Amino acid sequence: MIAILKGKDILQIDYLDECLKHKKILPIENYTFKDEKAEGKYQFRLTDTIEKVRKQEFGVFDKKEFFVWENLELLNDVSEIIKAGGGIISEIILINTSQIILIKNSDKQNFENVLGKVKNIYSFELVFMSCIQQKIDFEQFKLY
Repeated sequence: MIAILKGKDILQIDYLDECLKHKKILPIENYTFKDEKAEGKYQFRLTDTIEKVRKQEFGVFDKKEFFVWENLELLNDVSEIIKAGGGIISEIILINTSQIILIKNSDKQNFENVLGKVKNIYSFELVFMSCIQQKIDFEQFKLY
């Protein structure tokens, strides 16, 4: 995800083997990574996403503030992805702000006491889908 957000080409693993075999750096065009199954399932093309990133002045999460619930698996990975996309990680929940709060679906009950005060609680899938689509679809992943 970070490579995507940085607009870097993602290559097949055999690219390195082929370069070593030929004892030179080969053109990457024939070694671009493709995952047709994932691209079909999530309705995107990896090469198109990387091209969009390269043309953008700012990352998909530019200056958006996130709070990632501490029980969230992959906390560090999600935080690094958000930062790579230009987002900011907050260590506290800010009431009545545009802060984006990410939680697991199973942690919904832990947020019952802040409902009504916090209006931007989303599932962490928002981050991954935003990366591959290069747009944030808040409605699709809103929990509260």
